[in-house]
Amino acid sequence: GRSRAMPSWSLAIEGARREVGALKGALPKARRIAWFGYFTVREFLSTAMLVPFALRSATARTRVTSETVGRLLGSRARVQRRRYGDLERNMVDVYTPKPTELHDRLGSKGQGLPVVLFVHGGVWSSGELWHYSAMGEDLASQGCVVVVATYNFYPQVSVEHQVKDVKDAIDWTERNCESFGGNREDVTLVGHSSGAHLSLMAVLEGATSRQCPRSVVLMAGVYDIAKHYEYERRRGVHSMSAMERAHGGEENFARFSPALLLGGESVLGPGTSSDIEDRERQRAELMAEEPEGVCERMRSAGLVLEGGDSGPGRAAGAKKNNERFGSLPEIHLMSGLRDNVVPWYWSQELALVLRENECSFRNTVYSEADHLSFIGCFNRGEGENAIREDLIEIFLKKRRASQRVR
Repeated sequence: GRSRAMPSWSLAIEGARREVGALKGALPKARRIAWFGYFTVREFLSTAMLVPFALRSATARTRVTSETVGRLLGSRARVQRRRYGDLERNMVDVYTPKPTELHDRLGSKGQGLPVVLFVHGGVWSSGELWHYSAMGEDLASQGCVVVVATYNFYPQVSVEHQVKDVKDAIDWTERNCESFGGNREDVTLVGHSSGAHLSLMAVLEGATSRQCPRSVVLMAGVYDIAKHYEYERRRGVHSMSAMERAHGGEENFARFSPALLLGGESVLGPGTSSDIEDRERQRAELMAEEPEGVCERMRSAGLVLEGGDSGPGRAAGAKKNNERFGSLPEIHLMSGLRDNVVPWYWSQELALVLRENECSFRNTVYSEADHLSFIGCFNRGEGENAIREDLIEIFLKKRRASQRVR
């Protein structure tokens, strides 16, 4: 019969044991054991710090799924759960403005509302719809129809199937958003972390067969799997992460790397351990500066590649890849300088590839943002937030700068 899969914690312990066993000498082994202990404690504390956000999201999820409680608590949105496929996790939560506000907004514009389709992250192996209820409610209150999608996880399925799930969610959204008051010609696909990777893969695979979203927002995403695997190896977490196993092994990394599929091997560096060390030293120097100094230094040094337009809201297909991928939508790249999970320079590398392909894109680095800043900036009640402001500007098609460090 089939052998029973080892639990993720057991795989992590086994991977750590093998790494320590491969080292020679007591001192290197002690250092690596100390590093694993430090990382475990840090990850536990990071998870504990998410509890307030989780409680807030759970409260919002309860509030918007009950019309009675929503009226009592003054909820700013309505949510409905739907299926976009036959498997267990083929589900979306659709957030819309309250019925009275929806009628007013549709009446004033004479057309459907902008649609935001969000694909969450979670190392290709975790995440729940309710985690993003604060985002859905907040953006719906601003006049958007928000579709939060989840998908089937590793180890039940591989990345190849997850890309298909995201493509199915895009198709479902385009077919059904009008019934929720949305405009099917105004869909923005948004992905965070591994969700950004899956979103871009889905766009590349489906660009020649159907209408793409109007634009794509990629937040703190991974676009060259082999390079990020080396980054995780440097952090000592590659054996704990599901990334390699979800992709079916290192031999499949190139196949699922959007930057390489777009021809990036000719314009990108090697991504070796020494190369990553150099980039991390540079990142540490930047983080040590005052925020204003960081912005000026990154601009003057050309560390953030400026985006460009090749058409009104839609990029012409890449010259080298036009036959394969056709016309791609405008792409907005967002990354955080203080992101230790997915470093900001992966987005910079994708920007280089997009420029080489003459794609229309925007590239913004947030000097104070870490990995969770992109999903924790909604419904906070703490005044202005640059990430939230920029996202709303994109969704509502307001004018914004082509390149910024914020």
